Amino acid sequence: MKNFVDFFTTLNSARPWLMLGKGPSFSRRGEFDLSSFTVIALNHVARELNVDFAHVVDIEVIKSHGRELSNNARYLVMPWVPHHEMVPGEKTLADWLEPLPILAELNENDRLLWYDLGTSRRKNGTHPPVEVNCFSSEAVLWLLAQSGVKTVRSLGIDGGIEYSAEFDDLNRETRLANTQPSFDRQFSQFATIINRFEVDYSPLVAESPIRIFVGSTPSEWLPYKVLEYSIRKHCSMSVQCQALSDARIDIPMPKDPGNQPRTPFSFQRFLVPELKGYSGRALYLDSDMLVMDDIRKLWQLPFGGKDLLCINPSNETQEKSKYSVMLLDCDTLKWSIKDIVAELDSGHLNYESLMYDMRVAKKPAATIPANWNCLDYYDPGVSSLIHYTNMSTQPWVMRGNPGATLWMKTLREALSEGFIRFEAMENEVRKGHIRPSVVRQVEKAIDDPLMLSDDDVKADRDFVAPYAKIARKSGGWLEKLKGVIRKI
Repeated sequence: MKNFVDFFTTLNSARPWLMLGKGPSFSRRGEFDLSSFTVIALNHVARELNVDFAHVVDIEVIKSHGRELSNNARYLVMPWVPHHEMVPGEKTLADWLEPLPILAELNENDRLLWYDLGTSRRKNGTHPPVEVNCFSSEAVLWLLAQSGVKTVRSLGIDGGIEYSAEFDDLNRETRLANTQPSFDRQFSQFATIINRFEVDYSPLVAESPIRIFVGSTPSEWLPYKVLEYSIRKHCSMSVQCQALSDARIDIPMPKDPGNQPRTPFSFQRFLVPELKGYSGRALYLDSDMLVMDDIRKLWQLPFGGKDLLCINPSNETQEKSKYSVMLLDCDTLKWSIKDIVAELDSGHLNYESLMYDMRVAKKPAATIPANWNCLDYYDPGVSSLIHYTNMSTQPWVMRGNPGATLWMKTLREALSEGFIRFEAMENEVRKGHIRPSVVRQVEKAIDDPLMLSDDDVKADRDFVAPYAKIARKSGGWLEKLKGVIRKI
């Protein structure tokens, strides 16, 4: 009997891996060339088609479908200590060989592979155990990533509570038999695996990776990186983020001051379809945000014939900020920033119709839930995204923001994980982009900035936030931004 990780080193295949589960998208397998993948099927799935590997956690699956799995899979993969009756068992695979002759047969033919599962008290190998919270899909993704697989796709691992019709006979027998409320619980562990092992993972039925474009300026490098970290921390498929301040597309200035952008990045959102090659999906966010939920939920929203989805506002304030979070159909939105500014100069558009009504989209729809744009507040368990719109109290420029503790905690996590370097953060202080006391908070592991001592905040007295420097130089309407909610 061989350990899977050791066996993996003997495989000579450059094909990406495909995990097959029992979810509804399993019924779409005929749309894809499965022969281009090394296929590993979860539990009962291998009874439906030939696969390279069948993975089983619960010994009951072998009791009921062992012969079918043996006929359809080249190899069977199981924990060294399988689960028994939906809980960690006591017997090892070696103990099960006699009571289950099909396992003995697979073992004799070198077709039985094992690994250590973190839920078991008994370990057999030297490789770190595979960590699982709820479902076997987590075990497979962790095992593949730990073995060195860098590209994994899936089909039939959809979340929700339903099986594909092929498995209707198992609804009462196995569907959510572990008492979990839904299969969505597997996705938090997916995010952990993606980040820990840097594996490229996505469902076959989703465009990948998730492409997120962030409105920003160079002075907002740190909040942008904290936002990116928060996205990646929670996202259950691969993500690619781009700060729009790095885009090499010039944005012309409208002639009429009333049509000119209210912030340096107000018009950046109109660059996104061009940067995406006018193809596929794209998400737009502002840099002054923090994500606490799986942004895959936005990425896979159906357009339903619309070309742009934005926030469905719950109040008047959110109404004016509803286009701060957008899902764009770049196949349909043929935006050119030069053409848009020309429309402003000709009078066919004005700032309000462009930014508040999004007249450059033919079919916008406010269908993104309001909890994805919580303006300057955080409701635990409800808020999916905080938007720090009050420029004068944003956590990186002022200590008094009510949401500063959560932002600071996320920054410290990003530093501890090596996503942001401490030296890079210090450099942002030297550039005058963030308040100096941020460094003291990190050094003292203090999340609440109001807990800093007077000595810790001395350096803040000479700090002038970047937006305030711009306002002073402009001497005009930008001065009005200080202390008020940003109007896009």
